[in-house]
Amino acid sequence: SHAHLLKPMVETGAENPAINALVEAVVVLPVLPAVKALIAEKRKDARWNSVRPPLIPLKSDVRKALLARCRDVAGF
Repeated sequence: SHAHLLKPMVETGAENPAINALVEAVVVLPVLPAVKALIAEKRKDARWNSVRPPLIPLKSDVRKALLARCRDVAGF
C-alpha cells in the first residue's frame, strides 16, 4: 500500500514529489483507462483494463510506459 505517501498530504498539506509525478504521469493520458491500467497491474487482473465506449483501453506500449514511469517515480 502507498498510504504512507498520502498521509502527510492529507494531514498537513505537505507536497510529495512522488505523488505529484504519479499524477502527472496519469493526467497526460486518458485518465480513466490509465487509472484502470494501474489497478489492473496492482491486482494482477487484466480485466481492469476494460473500458466502455466511447473510451478505449490504453495501447500496450502506452500502458507499459505508464507502468514503468509509475515504478520509477513512486515504486508502484
